[in-house]
Amino acid sequence: MPDSDNNSSSSEQSKEMKSQDKALAPISSKNSASTILESFPKTNVNIDILMDVKLKLTCQVGESQMYIRDLLSLGQGSVIELRRLIGEHLDILVNGKLLAKGEVVIVNEKFGIRINDILSKEDRIRFLGPQDDE
Repeated sequence: MPDSDNNSSSSEQSKEMKSQDKALAPISSKNSASTILESFPKTNVNIDILMDVKLKLTCQVGESQMYIRDLLSLGQGSVIELRRLIGEHLDILVNGKLLAKGEVVIVNEKFGIRINDILSKEDRIRFLGPQDDE
């Protein structure tokens, strides 16, 4: 009887280890976001410990590219043209990854951002993976 108990507990441990390995598998561009979400075990985990983790929030108004000679010729009053149209939403990034789109607002004489669109969980996971350079 003890051998059968050891075999069944060994089998359960093996299943649990396979489940953990699946949950910890690296994210690849071949995996779909829904497949990745489904791979995590469905458990009640207390995430209170994560609530004090600091994240860097960045609001990106636009971007531009220029040659070093143009960069060195900049001075006070120079204007840099950005690749973003008037009225286009800002990108809201958390730790460098796109989370949402928003617009600039004024709150008590300070700038603020109104969030207009938050990416779905699937899109957020997709942006965590490797990005194709255009």
